[in-house]
Amino acid sequence: MASDNPFKPKKDLGYKVDQDTINAILEKKFKPKAKPVKFTWQGARNFLTTLTGPTTMKLDRIRDLTERNVKAEDKDYIDFFEDLEKAGLSAADKLGYALTDLATAGIDLGAKAIGKETRLNERIRDVYEENKMAEPETLTGKVTEVLLQYGVPSKSSNSWNSWNNRFEHCIQVWLYGNSFWYYRFCCDRTR
Repeated sequence: MASDNPFKPKKDLGYKVDQDTINAILEKKFKPKAKPVKFTWQGARNFLTTLTGPTTMKLDRIRDLTERNVKAEDKDYIDFFEDLEKAGLSAADKLGYALTDLATAGIDLGAKAIGKETRLNERIRDVYEENKMAEPETLTGKVTEVLLQYGVPSKSSNSWNSWNNRFEHCIQVWLYGNSFWYYRFCCDRTR
């Protein structure tokens, strides 16, 4: 004969959880306490020093922002300008690592082809991990970091392509000798 309950009865696990405990766990998980973001004059001064200051001051500031030198002070806020500064330096750091990693991978591959063993890629990775810049904490900082990391190389490649196209047209004019096209593509700087 068929049972009225189509499912197996659950075993008693031996503990009870009340609704307050469940709410506390969910609130802790999905509503983390975020630090407020503040604009400070000290942060603006440091940010402008990094952009325009003397080289020694820039180097000191960059050393301060590396992860191994970050002070253990626990601020109750996030400095907006410091976060932007971290974003710019972190993007430059990651871009430099990506380019050197690509170059050393080719060198390592070429060395293996001729029977030699180099570990440049591992050394670059170790140096990068040792001197890694602090990551930005806010969404604005992370967006700035991504835009700088990928926007600068794409802008420079677009500029290179534009110059290359203009140079190619000048070569064609030189080969074919048409003065109208020479003026249009080589002398006209409004393009």
